[in-house]
Amino acid sequence: IFFIGITFYLFWTLWWFNTILHLLSGICVAMGGISVWLYIFKDSSPSREKIIIVGMTFAILVGVLWEIFELHFGITLLSDGIIYIRDTASDLIMDISGGLLGVVYSYKSAFTL
Repeated sequence: IFFIGITFYLFWTLWWFNTILHLLSGICVAMGGISVWLYIFKDSSPSREKIIIVGMTFAILVGVLWEIFELHFGITLLSDGIIYIRDTASDLIMDISGGLLGVVYSYKSAFTL
């Protein structure tokens, strides 16, 4: 989805595109992290707390690393001041929100198998 956004200039023409992208990324990263964790630790029984911690850790970690990536490559700039703070805060809030949705879905699917 990121490359589609770059190719068709969606980041610059649709103000909400980045927000939706961070929400979907949070969902996917949390679910992917939980899936990898469940695959590696097959013998242990997943508890609600473990699934929440693993999913949210992955979502927050990848969200923060993405913001560092944006800073490193000049996609965002600290010199933008309040615009940078608002953009980064909304990105991380959407990453966390997506992470929570991914955790809920993973938890429900893990215990219905």
